[in-house]
Formats: sequence, C-alpha cells, structure tokens
Amino acid sequence: MLNAMEARLSKRGGKLGVLDAVENARRSYAAGLSWGLMESVSSASRNRVAFLSYDQDLYAHECWFCRGDPASFIPRQFRLLWCAMKLYLGYISALQFWRWWSSSHPLALRVFHDMRPGETGHTPSFPVLFVPSLRQCAFRDEDVIDCLRDAGIDVCPAPVHVLVEGSQGARDTPVVKKHRTTVAFPRGSFVKVAPSVLVSSPELLFLQMAKALAFGELVALGFELCGCYPLSDELSSSLVRSPLTTPSRLSAFVARARNHDGVQLARRAVRHVMAKSASPMETELAALAFISSREGGLGLRRGRLNEPIDFSESIQRACGCRRAVCDILWPEERLILEYDGKRFHGTDDRVSRDARRKDALLLAGYDLVTMTGSQLGNVFQCAELLDQLSARMGKPKKKRGAGHLDRHMRLRKQLRSYHNSFLFRDGKGSDR
Repeated sequence: MLNAMEARLSKRGGKLGVLDAVENARRSYAAGLSWGLMESVSSASRNRVAFLSYDQDLYAHECWFCRGDPASFIPRQFRLLWCAMKLYLGYISALQFWRWWSSSHPLALRVFHDMRPGETGHTPSFPVLFVPSLRQCAFRDEDVIDCLRDAGIDVCPAPVHVLVEGSQGARDTPVVKKHRTTVAFPRGSFVKVAPSVLVSSPELLFLQMAKALAFGELVALGFELCGCYPLSDELSSSLVRSPLTTPSRLSAFVARARNHDGVQLARRAVRHVMAKSASPMETELAALAFISSREGGLGLRRGRLNEPIDFSESIQRACGCRRAVCDILWPEERLILEYDGKRFHGTDDRVSRDARRKDALLLAGYDLVTMTGSQLGNVFQCAELLDQLSARMGKPKKKRGAGHLDRHMRLRKQLRSYHNSFLFRDGKGSDR
C-alpha cells in the first residue's frame, strides 16, 4: 500500500519530500505507531503540503492542500485521519452508552436467575485496549459529532462528555463537556466500540463517577452496573438488562488505579457492591441492610440476591410451582427476605401465584419474611425488621452510636437521590 502511495505521489511533483514522508511512515509502522505525517512539497507554482496517514489496517490516505492552518484546509472526512484522532467517551456519556448497550442485549429472566454472582459470560465483549495517554483525542464540536455519527452512536445527548489530555480544548461548549486528565490509566480502562470511538469501560466509569457522586450514590451505581434491571415499563417483564461488570472486576480495577480523583471513595464504595440486583428498590433494600453501620447501613450478614430455589417433585405436585426466585436468600439459615412492591406484586393474578409460592417455600422448610414499600420507607420499622432477621440468624442487635441515625438518613437520601436523578427521566423513582 505504501509503495502504491509513493508511486502516486511522485507523479505530482516534489518527489523528494514525498519519499521522505513515505520512509517516515514505514519507520513509524515498524515501531508500532499509528499517526499522521506531513511533509512540505515544492511544486512549480506554489508550496503545497502532502498528507500521508494510515490506520491499523494499513489503509493509506492522502490529502493535498494549500499552505496555511492544516485544520482549516483538510476536508472534514480527512481531518480525523490527519491527526489519528480518537473520541474518548466518559462520565455521563459513557453511562448513557452502557445503559443503551445493556438494554439492547437483554437477558431472559431464567438466564438471569441462573447466573452466578461472579459470572462474566453475559458482560460486554468489546476489545479492551491499553491506553497509556490520551494523545490526539477529539475535542472540537464538529469532530466529536462526526465521530459519533460515523460510529452510529446516537444515545449521547449534548453535552457529550469526552476525555482530553492536559489543556486541550480550553473551554467547554454546549455540545462538548471536556474532562482533562494527565494521569495514567490502568489496563482495562477503555473498550473500542468503533474505529474512532473508545468508551470508558464500566470499571473506569465507576471510578470517574466517584468525582461527581456521594458514597451512597456510587454504591447504587455499582449495583446497577452489576445488576439486571428491567428494560422499561412498556417492554416485556420477561427480559432484563444485561450486567456490565462484576463486583470483583470493579474491586480489582480501583485497586490498580493510582492518583485518580475519587479513588479513595471508589475503594470505600466498591466493598459494598453486590451482583444480581433486579430493581432500584432491591438495590436500596440490600444497601441499607448490608452496608456496615459505620457507613450508615444496618450491618446484616450478606445474603444472595435473586437466588433460585428448585422444588422437589412432590412440592411441585402440591403447589404447582417448579421453582422460586428469592429477592434475598440466606441459604444456611433457610431464610428469605422479599420486597413487596405494588408494581409487580399487587395484581390479582400475582396474588394467587404468590400464595402458591409461599406454600411451596414453607413445605421446603424456608422461612419467608416480607417487607412492604411502606415498611422500607419507615426508618424505624425497616431497622427493627432487619434487626429481628439478624437476631434470627444468631447475630443479636448491637447498640449503635449516637451518630448512626444521621449517617443512616444520609445514606437513604443518597441512594434515593441516585435513582431519582440518574436513573429515572421523570424523577419519580420506582416502587419496585
């Protein structure tokens, strides 16, 4: 390809300068680099500049333009090639992209319920890149728009949050919000979703959002990234969003991060993230129950979220239930905690199925405790019920310090704030 480019350009004059450019390109390719090269070429009438670049597939491109500012003369379709620009999406825009991807690759409920908490078979499989620095990143409005359009990504409304290096792009615009960084990124920070678009991985996104979110909000984000929330009210309830990562991946990533803003908060929050949450309210219930009292939670021993129980043939014949999926299960104690939200548990058909399900669990030797939406919303009823469960598991209630109530209320407010501000467009929250 480079030989063909050399022959083509040598016919246009200024052979010496072009040959130098081709030789530089060869050397750059041998060194594993991918960047554009410019050489001044003298012609009979006026000075021109020959542009030569290539991409990872060794496709060569050329562009000739008059003397002057290169960005002013290079046609837009060549501009990204000229400087080998890449668009790095991060923060809110990365979250919007991953929510779209997760909803576009739904899982059947049966598959979701049978998942193990650390299973990664349904997480995204984009190529993971090592990006030591953000050189030649796109930050101009027109370049960002072109990159998104070429990649077919239309799920990131303005302002688009992009990562830039150092002082590139001094000012934000209504179209582009620039996040400047000079720190090194750990491996696994970016995934390549299009030739010119890299998106912050779910793990890097968790770390980035630590700059903008409070402790409880960051925990809620972690639950969402590792969970399988419903697609929407309008779509079938038999499908859920795919998980984007796992708690172990999040923990390993933030442990590798160095000198990033918010890394200490991320390390605090990731210890409390759990997999397989199926709804925002399950996330709030699990967070309040299992987060340590030092952080404002109630400090119960961890259970398993959305764990299936298969019934024996005799119980199936008696109750007509083959299996039950428990919101929170403590298998050793054979204890189950269910959240009873009005959205899914309040219909007449659901009441009948719940009755048969409760009978099947009773016959299988499980104790079932139900928490209603009003109980979860009542600080003292919720705490008393969860403390009774803890005592049932052999962990008696401990006296909490004078500041615990304030920490607990702050945690509740942060969890609900995330779900109202970042998850629901109408800001009304969810009953499930």
